[in-house]
Amino acid sequence: MLRQFVNNINRPLFYSVDSEQFAHGQGVRHYGFLKEVVRGGNPTARQLVFRPEAEAYFREVLQQQPEDRWERFHRNKLLYQYGDFLGYALLSGDPELQKKIQPLLLLAESNFFSLTGMIEVLMTHRAQPSLPQIESWLKIAELLQDETLDKERQARFTYLQDFAAISKRPLKLSTSLLGPIPILEMPLSRLSKNSGNKSPSRGIFSASSKKIETY
Repeated sequence: MLRQFVNNINRPLFYSVDSEQFAHGQGVRHYGFLKEVVRGGNPTARQLVFRPEAEAYFREVLQQQPEDRWERFHRNKLLYQYGDFLGYALLSGDPELQKKIQPLLLLAESNFFSLTGMIEVLMTHRAQPSLPQIESWLKIAELLQDETLDKERQARFTYLQDFAAISKRPLKLSTSLLGPIPILEMPLSRLSKNSGNKSPSRGIFSASSKKIETY
């Protein structure tokens, strides 16, 4: 039903980052808080687009301290979603993109939800090589837990801790939750000189093609 809807609509189609159950069989363009359907694109690839607006919104949401528990819940989901984007940007290997996200990584480390968003991406796609970073972040995240964590989130965090502990053992383990997924890091070419500094940084992260491309 969903695929039929996507295939039949001609207008641009966006959806929230945490709607991974939205299996539309098309490519995905990741903006941070939203994803865009890329018709005819590789459904296993993530095209990363750094938007200054998304960066500004991330900083704004991070500063918010809503008193209402329901509002805090949705705030935390937004922070987790942008942490997911930062995780993929970190894996991209694109020097220009990584330069832009460096100050955001430090900010993301100050919040449990944005931090675990990054951790889950690294653990899913490059657990073994990223284990020192994952362990460091897990220790920070443990200290950042608060009363807004529900049982599901607590269980997921415990799972991350257990998986990291198991990965340290001298066993012949998979390097990823999804199986071995080697990643070839290729620097992204710079945008055309006519694009200017205000143009978004873009790159494609693909778990199936094992490479990062420009587009």
